[in-house]
Amino acid sequence: MRLLRKITTAAPPWGAAGNVTYGPNVNAAAILLVSEGNVPLERTAHLMAALLGAPVSTGFVARALQRLAQRLTAAGFDEAMTQALHAEEVLCGDENPTNVVHKDTDEHGQPMPGSPHAVTVRTPDARLVYYAPIGSRSKSALAGLGVLEGYTGYLVRDDYAGWHQFDPQLAGVQQCAAHLIRHAKGVLELHPTQQQWAGQVITVLRQAAAAVTAAQAQGHHQLDPQMLADLVNATTRPSSGASPPTATDWPNGNHPGYNLAKRLDDKAEQVWTFTRNLAVP
Repeated sequence: MRLLRKITTAAPPWGAAGNVTYGPNVNAAAILLVSEGNVPLERTAHLMAALLGAPVSTGFVARALQRLAQRLTAAGFDEAMTQALHAEEVLCGDENPTNVVHKDTDEHGQPMPGSPHAVTVRTPDARLVYYAPIGSRSKSALAGLGVLEGYTGYLVRDDYAGWHQFDPQLAGVQQCAAHLIRHAKGVLELHPTQQQWAGQVITVLRQAAAAVTAAQAQGHHQLDPQMLADLVNATTRPSSGASPPTATDWPNGNHPGYNLAKRLDDKAEQVWTFTRNLAVP
């Protein structure tokens, strides 16, 4: 009797990719750590082995991210996210520099100009969060994302000029108070006595935030007009400490205190939006 021998290969388990038999839970854990947790690829692989007893390679972590990105793209995720964001009354936007090993290169193999950044556009409660890379912190790069094209709600942002292009189409803009307070702290640290007015600006912004919280708890939709007028006046005409400086020579242009005072005055409408529409953070 003749015996026949045949070699067979079993199909990988459901959720496993290629010849690697890590299941969906290991893939999900790797993606969650490296993306939501902002853990580097190599460190993610180490944590997987230490915490889960599932030693994986750095390449596996990178491929897990790539597979997720490919599936999201195929499912039309970016388009669906953009539509969902456009339906929101208020969005928050910011851009941050990103360290990279090598910049993208042009057709001649030369590094592309500009500094790579990551852009975030999200709802105030972080229910929807959109991340995207841009090759440089430029007006055209922000516009090229398309996520704010046609958006007509309120946008919370800093005062970087690249965002200004969207202002005409928006219902309103809120200057990020965290950025304003950071700017004011920098001015105050220059000279705690002469620039004491900047400290008062910080106090007033925090008082305004507390007043908004109290108004929301009482079911109001905006602050009392007289209270708002008093708050605005307190930032433009401080009652204590030296007044904001006038334009003076500074190594990089005007005095930082002058720049802050001018910003608070010229863009008061955007600084205080959150007190007129309590849905704006």
